[in-house]
Amino acid sequence: MKTVRVILTLAMLCLFVGQASATENAFIAFDQVQQKMHLVVESDVPMHGLVSFGGSAIGMGTPQVWNPATNQYVDQNQIDGATVFWCQVDVAPGSLPVGQPVDVQGMVEMTDENGVPTGNDVVVEDWNSLVNNGQGELEYLQTCTPVLPTSIPVNSSFCAHLCHGSYMIPIECESEEYTPGTVEVTVTNRCNPSETHCDEDCQGINWGLFTYEIRVFPGCLIYLTMTYCGQDDGCICIWRSDTYLPVEISSFDAVALDGRVRLNWSTASESDLREFRITRSTTRDGVYEELYDVNASNQAAGNNYSWTDTHVQNGTTYYYKLHVEDVEGHLSVYNISGQTVVAEATPTAGIVPSEFSLAQNYPNPFNSQTTFSFTLPEAGDVSLKVYDMLGREVATVAEGAMSSGVHTMNWSADGLATGVYMYTLKSGEFSQSKKLMYLK
Repeated sequence: MKTVRVILTLAMLCLFVGQASATENAFIAFDQVQQKMHLVVESDVPMHGLVSFGGSAIGMGTPQVWNPATNQYVDQNQIDGATVFWCQVDVAPGSLPVGQPVDVQGMVEMTDENGVPTGNDVVVEDWNSLVNNGQGELEYLQTCTPVLPTSIPVNSSFCAHLCHGSYMIPIECESEEYTPGTVEVTVTNRCNPSETHCDEDCQGINWGLFTYEIRVFPGCLIYLTMTYCGQDDGCICIWRSDTYLPVEISSFDAVALDGRVRLNWSTASESDLREFRITRSTTRDGVYEELYDVNASNQAAGNNYSWTDTHVQNGTTYYYKLHVEDVEGHLSVYNISGQTVVAEATPTAGIVPSEFSLAQNYPNPFNSQTTFSFTLPEAGDVSLKVYDMLGREVATVAEGAMSSGVHTMNWSADGLATGVYMYTLKSGEFSQSKKLMYLK
């Protein structure tokens, strides 16, 4: 992926008379989607000044600046005590010959806080190569290539690669007759699997120069709109978790045995389900292959399910996901608050638990999900619950009948405050507790 980078660095530029010098970056870039030019100025100290644009035979509109309080651009060309300032103007090729390169220039006339010019003006040319395409628009000659999802379905996550520009991505609806009042789409900087729900790891963008919003129109027309004014390209994580699953899943558990892994899952209620699907990977964030599917019972009171994976090797850790398909063919992955639940197990030769035990959760501390592991020497009723330090129950990780073996279960602390908690495993006469630390 090729990225065009040209940054004008004005080192030790004195912005104000009598003030300390500051290192400043200034650049100007074209938004091909909106046909707008962005001027961005960054400084270590508060700036004051007036912004203007110029260019070769290009029609320019009124400078505008993004107002985060109203989530819109407002007419403004004045910088008043800002450390980061960017604005945009509409541009048009006018009579510019087709294919002729375009030079655009931005200028900031620096003043002091009273509006008196300091003489330390910032002048910068655009770092994009632009031409008239003959259809009344300007377009890039060279730029980086964005990587974006074509649409955003429910229970999905994407590692998107952004360049400078604006983007509008459709958000899928469950029904054209139903327009939801809210849509839970989250955008976070970078694609780090330990911090987000995406499956890559790459450099983030300049988050201070990025805005996004959800736009909902009648007829279930929903869009994620994003504008990135930064010059350096990078990755963001887009994930959605507002779907209604036609099933209430109580638990999803992987049990490590000798030469096999047994998967157990329970539902509290089911309706309009077609089947469950099991997928597996040898890495948590790798590619998951479909292994098995089982018809749903569609019992209103729920049901218990079990399947044993015998195509495993002792000593290898396997990761499993549970998927749900409804009668309409919509496929979703089992998640807790938008975070996909992954069950893991490591089959081991001669594994026969001889006693109850509760391991320390991993990772600990954690900021998203953590994994509990415990052994049961015999089948029986089990409860694994989380309590605050005052002894109040805050979450139930597992509750109900379980088979003997080594169990691993994922849990999300979404909705809890940062702090130290206790988790307790009980089965028959056995009871054991340990501490965990949740850091948002």
